Amino acid sequence: MSGEYKLVFELEQRRKPRNGTRKWYYAEYSFIRVLPERYNYQLFVGWLTKNSTTPNDPLKHMNGMQFSTYDNDNDLWLNNSCALSYGGGFWYTACGIVRVNSNRHHSLFWEGLPGWSGGYLKSCRMWLVCK
Repeated sequence: MSGEYKLVFELEQRRKPRNGTRKWYYAEYSFIRVLPERYNYQLFVGWLTKNSTTPNDPLKHMNGMQFSTYDNDNDLWLNNSCALSYGGGFWYTACGIVRVNSNRHHSLFWEGLPGWSGGYLKSCRMWLVCK
């Protein structure tokens, strides 16, 4: 990756609140840097920008983490693999903080979202924006 980018997430809560509409949250990070393959695609992200609507920043725990996949476990779960357990590669520390690339039913998650459904998500989109 060359150039300067921001990392953006759109997060849709799984359950509808009493008013019948799902809540969307927006998390925009000031920068992203991913190191090359020889460093297992180690991740560095900046701070949440003022455009963000998430009440917290669980991705800060992923700073410095290497990318984990089914066959290359780099997370901090000693007895198992987050990528294997939740069905998707990501920069996991502990599996329960952020899971936005999962193929397991009802396991998308962003820690700390308000409401009775907590951080469980119906959908998530992430992309890079050129600065």
